[in-house]
Amino acid sequence: MGKEKLAIIFLLIAASMVQHTWARASGDLIIEKEKVSVIKAGTEPTTHAVGDDKGWDVGVDYKAWAASKDIRVGDEMYFRYDNTKHNVYIVKAKQFEECSTIDPIGVYSPGCGNLAITIGAPGDHYYFSAVGDDCQKGMKIFV
Repeated sequence: MGKEKLAIIFLLIAASMVQHTWARASGDLIIEKEKVSVIKAGTEPTTHAVGDDKGWDVGVDYKAWAASKDIRVGDEMYFRYDNTKHNVYIVKAKQFEECSTIDPIGVYSPGCGNLAITIGAPGDHYYFSAVGDDCQKGMKIFV
């Protein structure tokens, strides 16, 4: 393969590894932070259906589900649920442990009940449903 083709491939790979994350500051100001994620060569992003065929619902053992998956940066978490009964909060560890809706990173309740979230950075990622007592009933997951 020629040097020009290799250079183009390298640039495409490098560009695809740049991820954008958003942080909420005081008021309505949104700050964009740029992060670079390293994905091992030869790995393709995977879509993980949260809860597999049971989806995002009460009564699913999400701890066991997460333990059975190899989730990496670039993979997609796909939440399928009844949006009249559940939602998806993205939170930090403390809020996750307490099922607290105070100062979430993100809140999602799409009209169709289908939500895809890309893992954009290494580390733990925390999600739960805050409708009624969903979270207290175990409708929460960290990967």
